[in-house]
Amino acid sequence: FSLITLSAINEGMKHKSGGDISMLFPPFGALVTCHYGLTGAPASQPRNSFLGLLITLTMATSSTYIPVSILPVWVRIPVITSIGIATTLALGLVHPPAGGVCVVFSQTVVPAWVSM
Repeated sequence: FSLITLSAINEGMKHKSGGDISMLFPPFGALVTCHYGLTGAPASQPRNSFLGLLITLTMATSSTYIPVSILPVWVRIPVITSIGIATTLALGLVHPPAGGVCVVFSQTVVPAWVSM
């Protein structure tokens, strides 16, 4: 039911924006797996999910402001993802899908704040 709801919201967003805005679904699949398959695991708790994703998304999107001539994308992806994972571990906000989200959002050449 969760993914159908998200899919409906996504379609509404795409329709209203003329296809310019949509959600990125792979992290949601991982999130739903954690929430429903690992209900007792600390990484599946809402606090970890929300804050872990917020931290890594902010770091990844902010990193796109660094010029590619200084930090090439092929270097940015592993560096920012490693820093994001280390930060969430240090803060006790472990959430595996957040690492995946960091990889995806580090790949963009321009900031993607709308995608957040």
